[in-house]
Amino acid sequence: MSLSLAQLRQFVALAEVGSVGGAARALGVSQPAATKSLRALEAQLGVVLVRRTARGTELTKHGHTFLLRARSACREIERGQAELADAVKQASGPIVLGASPAAAAALLPGPLKLLRRDFPVDIRIVEGMPVATLPRVRDESLDFALGPSLRASLASDLVSVPLYPNEMAIVVRRGHPLAAKRSLADLMDSEWITAGLGTASLVVDDMFTAAGLPTPRWAIRCESIPGLIAITAQSDLIATVPKSLLALGIADRLLEPIRVREKMASSTMSLFIKRDSPLNAAAGRLVRLIKDEAKRLRATR
Repeated sequence: MSLSLAQLRQFVALAEVGSVGGAARALGVSQPAATKSLRALEAQLGVVLVRRTARGTELTKHGHTFLLRARSACREIERGQAELADAVKQASGPIVLGASPAAAAALLPGPLKLLRRDFPVDIRIVEGMPVATLPRVRDESLDFALGPSLRASLASDLVSVPLYPNEMAIVVRRGHPLAAKRSLADLMDSEWITAGLGTASLVVDDMFTAAGLPTPRWAIRCESIPGLIAITAQSDLIATVPKSLLALGIADRLLEPIRVREKMASSTMSLFIKRDSPLNAAAGRLVRLIKDEAKRLRATR
């Protein structure tokens, strides 16, 4: 037995308005079509559901019994359709995420390409370090953020998910007189420039401290990676940048690394999301793809 939604809706409408003609008008079908649908439904069920009276039509005992289930079925299907429409609308909503320059370069290209095969949604990427993006994750103007872990404790409504080690590199302009040096001690008298608002310089400070050296002189803290590259390429400043950015070849013609023998500074690149705040389907899919990409990065290090 295969009953159609149209048959159930027409039967429920007939019960509510009291006539085949009235049901047909309410549903926008012809009366002959409504009559044919009712007869087919009765044939499929093997019972008479409706009988004609002087006042129109009325339900039989079997009709009243079946009406309860028919109404319930129609309501459940309509509820399911509404929920599905909401899910599709939510999944197709825009994704707005925050990312540090290194996180955006290392984690987003592959996942975004895969995401847009299934979810052709609008995506906005706000560049910034966690100190700037986390307040926006908390007020939900950003779906989530990517960046180096903070040393300070997170707010209780945020969750941090470690992704991969974010190793730093020391770079100078090509032809810099210190380019061939191999010890941090040889770089002590220079001025330094770093990206971000403090985290990068703190992990570099730790690197110098671990080597038994005073911390370097931070002349400039630049929140723009293109700006940092341009300033470093036209000065004698020593810069620290995430090693993952160098791997992309962004500034090969302008900068070169100083390969010191000491262990390089490293932080943890992390995903930040708001606790107990579900993501839409597309954003959730992107987060899973980013985690997969981070796993791949960890395996190659």
